[in-house]
Amino acid sequence: MIKIALCEGIVSPVWTDRMATALDSEKAYFKQEMRWDRININCDGWIEKLEKYDAILWPPGCMGVKPSSHLKEKIFFIQNHMKKLIVPNYESTWHFESKVAQSYIFNFHKIPSPRTVATFSLNNAKSLLNNEEYPLVFKKSSDAASRGVRLVKNSMKAKYLAWKSLYTGLWWKAARRILHLDHKDNVVYWQEFIPKNECDLRITAIGRKWAFGFWRWNRPNDFRASGSGLIDYVKPIPENAINLCLDLNIKHNFDSMAYDIVFKEGNPVIVEICYTYVDKAIYNSPGHYERCDNGNLTYKMGKTWPQQLWVQWLAERLNNMGPLIKNI
Repeated sequence: MIKIALCEGIVSPVWTDRMATALDSEKAYFKQEMRWDRININCDGWIEKLEKYDAILWPPGCMGVKPSSHLKEKIFFIQNHMKKLIVPNYESTWHFESKVAQSYIFNFHKIPSPRTVATFSLNNAKSLLNNEEYPLVFKKSSDAASRGVRLVKNSMKAKYLAWKSLYTGLWWKAARRILHLDHKDNVVYWQEFIPKNECDLRITAIGRKWAFGFWRWNRPNDFRASGSGLIDYVKPIPENAINLCLDLNIKHNFDSMAYDIVFKEGNPVIVEICYTYVDKAIYNSPGHYERCDNGNLTYKMGKTWPQQLWVQWLAERLNNMGPLIKNI
């Protein structure tokens, strides 16, 4: 028998409840008999509670930098010290709430993305900004839904933002405390601006073969699409974008990943990635894509909760582990 722990107490119970429903509805995908229990890993003693389970399944959520850092520590511990199968895994989550960390992946692996700079040095930032082409898109390393994103049209404004983020003078630290100014990131992050994109494309890839896609139109008189709520499920989705995201899931061992995409000279360019997303936006898609064994994409009509495919992906991973799963 396979024993699965469904973690709760992390995000809204709605995500967890839908995952629980999926564990019951998708049982047929497990080759062995499966049993699952709800476990709260926010409480002391969570390690002992998880020891008897073969796999850990937990729902994602937008939790902020500090809370997510604690959760990522637990995921790393479960995966690398307890040697448990956990979905989503550490590979999917370690860069959550950090666009800077994502930029390391993009740059090192030569993933098509806007030219990006992340620097912790004020002098380095000033030097680079002298030679930039404007406008630039400045972003906070954390945050979502376009919060902390702005279009900067000249070097003077760009250098001011760099100074605001990186200057460490005592009087400036005191002023920030007195005036209750936003906590600074201690890093300055910007990307090239890619024009002629009236909308962006959100591809959500689950496992190695499933993907959902929809477009998000920009806000009125704005260049930002994330968080606009102007979702388009009708506009056709280019297959090369879907295949790019599925290939990245495979190469980087992502269990689930949402990709924000714009187009440069007709080619998909990934702006950001995030393992967590609003499940209702996925469910509202009229169907989803599935990659066949021969590499071709098929489109399956009908609404599907992402939790259903998460459970199917978990079953596939457990089935492939074979003798590692013991009969109890």
